[in-house]
Amino acid sequence: GISSVPSHYSYGRRQLDSATNEDDLHSILISSPPPPFTKLVAHEWRSRSGRGDLVFKQPGKDKHLVVEAKYLKQRATSKEARKVRRLRSDKVVEQAQRYGRDWKHMHPSSTVEFATFTNVDGLTTLGSLP
Repeated sequence: GISSVPSHYSYGRRQLDSATNEDDLHSILISSPPPPFTKLVAHEWRSRSGRGDLVFKQPGKDKHLVVEAKYLKQRATSKEARKVRRLRSDKVVEQAQRYGRDWKHMHPSSTVEFATFTNVDGLTTLGSLP
């Protein structure tokens, strides 16, 4: 499906670089929710497969955006550090998909989009469950 989050909607590099952990990433998203998903409806919520990070709703519509945030250490540039960063990045994608499916299971009539939010790539929308 096509994402309703504008592809040009991004968080500033300075804002992302100021993050030092996942809580900072949560704070950035909560203070500047990605349009049109401007209403925070869940933060660190429980699902059938674990604990998701954030869910936003598009006001007036039955549409939700499930976001998994992950802080990725950038400083190290060795081959091993890049491998670890890639594995963590793959893991957050898998979590976003899983929690997107979990939210859809809990809200079957809702259209659910799912995304990752990292200090390296910002907000990346991965897909939609109609």
